[in-house]
Amino acid sequence: MNLGMLLFMPASIAGEQIILIDTSTERDGQPAREVTYGELLENVSKAAGLLTTLGVEAGDRVGVFATNSAECVEAIFGAAFVGATVVPMNFRAGAEEAAHLMSDSGIKVLFSESRYSDLVSDNRPDSLEHVFMLDDAGSYHQARDESFELPVPEDVDPDGLCALLYTSGTTSLPKGVKLTNGALTGYVMGTNDAATGEDMGRMALAAPLYHIAGVTSMLNALYSGRVVVLLPQFEASAWIATVQKHAVTHAFLVPTMLGRVMEAENFSAEAFEGMEAITYGAAPMPPSVIRRAIGEFPSNVSFVG
Repeated sequence: MNLGMLLFMPASIAGEQIILIDTSTERDGQPAREVTYGELLENVSKAAGLLTTLGVEAGDRVGVFATNSAECVEAIFGAAFVGATVVPMNFRAGAEEAAHLMSDSGIKVLFSESRYSDLVSDNRPDSLEHVFMLDDAGSYHQARDESFELPVPEDVDPDGLCALLYTSGTTSLPKGVKLTNGALTGYVMGTNDAATGEDMGRMALAAPLYHIAGVTSMLNALYSGRVVVLLPQFEASAWIATVQKHAVTHAFLVPTMLGRVMEAENFSAEAFEGMEAITYGAAPMPPSVIRRAIGEFPSNVSFVG
């Protein structure tokens, strides 16, 4: 099954439900951007239409070199809709690693952000044909909104690649890890029920979408109807403020993030009175950290590893 069905199915049922809250727009007094299932599906369909216009087909690679945002989610699902392989990339990469990610993956199109424009242009391979800046209205938004809509995700081979995620590259250059359509959609649909419009709470997502934990957390929430509160990047104090401001009930944190949250100046048990659960993973949890968390968070917060 096409990964795009994880959006298409719940959007067909609960189109008016808000499903994304993009906090990257919270600057200069502007509010967070709220996106319904229907709006997200429309923009994803247009992103898919744009990729089709550019000649992207099943099996082609589409890169995403950007922080968490609604547009980043659009790009991921847009690639999935056409049957392409999405390649989320580590936006913290230096020049050598960025060049390797773009060339090794064989991406045909890249969605990035203006802050990385010099890094991308200085290191892009000849095989990279098109680059769009997701935060530039004259780049991505104009091209997306002028394209036709691809209304339904393309049929795909269950054994075909839907995503190529790269390792951290701590001992050598990053290596691509292949995820198939069947494996990823099967995991999400096997552990969640599709959204019905019922209130499923809100999940704060600060884990990057180039990491398997970030991607699966986003997919699980979107499919099941839990509102995804997107943070561009993780910063402990901002994360706590977001939990309070947007009435977050669930969150995913890696162990180091959880430790930093408890060290933040604005950490208090009262800040988490409305939270229900924190899921942790992607690295071993030090016993001292989880013991401290159980002692310092209020009793209404459960921890799931």
